[in-house]
Amino acid sequence: MKKNGAYQCVLGPNYSTHIPILAPEESHTDYINREGYHTIIMQAVVDCNYVEIGWPGSVHNARVLSNSLLYKKGMENKRFPGIQTKQIQDQHIFPFLVGGPAYPLLSWLMKPYPENSSTPTIEWSLIIL
Repeated sequence: MKKNGAYQCVLGPNYSTHIPILAPEESHTDYINREGYHTIIMQAVVDCNYVEIGWPGSVHNARVLSNSLLYKKGMENKRFPGIQTKQIQDQHIFPFLVGGPAYPLLSWLMKPYPENSSTPTIEWSLIIL
């Protein structure tokens, strides 16, 4: 966790990537991603403790997240065992992850402002991420 500036409560990124595969004969269309080739999705967070792999490439990143152990723990406020809150100006702030625009905005997962936001808003979003 970075200790200064806007990053002092950021644990790390939540990231998804597509891994090319030879599609199975059954349900092969489920594995066609938005770019037109067969993949499975890997979602990883900070370290190997929260890895979700194997979802068909056509599945949206937010759906992969919402079906993951990370999401379940996040929604139960049991996100990151052993990680303490940070006190900032007499407020206890829980550490959070940052994710891309495909992810939902949650108390424990921040995301950038939409692209149609004002220039100062976009600049702030880029500073955070």
